[in-house]
Amino acid sequence: MLDVSQSVLNALQANQVLAKQLKGNIPFNLVNTLSGIKSQQSHLIYKGFIAQTPLQWLKRLPRYFKGMSARLEKAKSDYRRDGLNQGQISPLWEKYEKKKTLLQNEKKTPENLYFSEAALNEYRWLIEELRISLFAQELKTSQPVSVKRLEKKWQELS
Repeated sequence: MLDVSQSVLNALQANQVLAKQLKGNIPFNLVNTLSGIKSQQSHLIYKGFIAQTPLQWLKRLPRYFKGMSARLEKAKSDYRRDGLNQGQISPLWEKYEKKKTLLQNEKKTPENLYFSEAALNEYRWLIEELRISLFAQELKTSQPVSVKRLEKKWQELS
């Protein structure tokens, strides 16, 4: 329980640091970057995130917020590269969202749905690791990840 409490505290503190950074004046050419970061942020911290986020990923949330901060800083000097990187993430995230919605609307059967949800959940967190790989390499990923690996993982899901 202490592990969970500490992880949540660390995540909320890192989120607060990012929130302050996002309140400043953001140049017009970073509107898409800002939108992407806010979307990512809202998918990490939301009502019920503590119960729904597995502990191994809960512990990594501060790194994801630091990655968003690094992304914003880097985009200030090269917003085009940021857009190209986001272009690699967007289709993967859209597939995830569609599949998640489909699974939530299907009739749940204990045998196959558990594994589908578990695999989809892993895929979701690998997208977060890919964001670190693309936007904040200096933070290092927790495991090898690439667009190609995620596409292969998606084939396993389908």
